[in-house]
Amino acid sequence: MKIEENLYEIEGIAKGDYDELEYDFDCFRWSSILKNTFDNEVEKFYIKIDGDYLSISKLNQDNLIITLVYVDNSTMTELDNLFRNKKRNLSKVIWPRYADGSCDYDESKKTTVATQTQKTTSSTNVSKNKLMTVRENLKLRSGEATSTQVLTVMSAGTKVKILELGKTETIDSISSNWVKVEVQKGAKDREGKPIKQGTVGWCYGGYLE
Repeated sequence: MKIEENLYEIEGIAKGDYDELEYDFDCFRWSSILKNTFDNEVEKFYIKIDGDYLSISKLNQDNLIITLVYVDNSTMTELDNLFRNKKRNLSKVIWPRYADGSCDYDESKKTTVATQTQKTTSSTNVSKNKLMTVRENLKLRSGEATSTQVLTVMSAGTKVKILELGKTETIDSISSNWVKVEVQKGAKDREGKPIKQGTVGWCYGGYLE
C-alpha cells in the first residue's frame, strides 16, 4: 500500500536464519533484528525508495532493518576485483545516488544547512538541437529525475543531440537542465557495448560539454 511518494507499507513473513545457504561470507540474519518474531508470523514493514537506495523498516520508519542499494554489473565486477585481486578501475564504477542527485562516495553528500551556502556553478551551455559530448559515464534515463528508470549508461565521449530542455536542478553543486537527448552514431555503454544510434532518453545537462 502506498503511503506517500516513494514510501510503501507491506506485509511479509520473517523466515529466520539462512544458514543453509552456501555463501562464503556471513549472511544477513533477519532474526537478529526482528526480536520476538517467530517463523511464519506476518509482520508489517515500510519500504522507502530514495534514488538507487531501498530501505526496509519494521513498524515505523525509525526502526531500520536494512538498506539495500542498486549497482550494475560493472560495479559488482570491480568490487569483486577489489576483494579478490586488490585492484579496481573506478572509471567503470557508477556510484549510487539519492533521488536528489547526491552521492555518498564522490564528495557530493546530501545537502545540509551547512552546505547550502557552497558556491554553485551554473552550466547554461545546453540548448535545443545542440550536439554535445558526455564528460563522464552518464546514465540515460526514462525521465528527468534520478528516480526514473536507467535505460543505459553512456560512456565518456558519447555524442548526443539535445531534443528538449527539461527542468532545472542543482546536482553536485552544478546548476543545469535535465535534457532529452538522442544518442549519435558510434556510441558505447560503459562496458564497451554499442548503443543503438537514435536511442532517446533523459540525462543531466551538467555532465555534458
